[in-house]
Amino acid sequence: MKVLEKVGNKYVIETKTCLHCKKTGTVKILTRELFYIRQGYHIQDAVKSLDKPGREQLISGIHGNCWEEMFGVFEH
Repeated sequence: MKVLEKVGNKYVIETKTCLHCKKTGTVKILTRELFYIRQGYHIQDAVKSLDKPGREQLISGIHGNCWEEMFGVFEH
């Protein structure tokens, strides 16, 4: 996880390389969420501003649409 920039009260985070499309991506998370991650909280507990696909991208790098191509629709 690499912080690219701060935009307002959010940080733009570069995610890992996707196993499916081989590209990186970005997600935006709140300042306090980045703090919680750096304190060791689990992503699902620290980052409430992202939906499940967004949190999965933050964890594994797999984009939501790539996940659907590989495994089917995300259960929300």
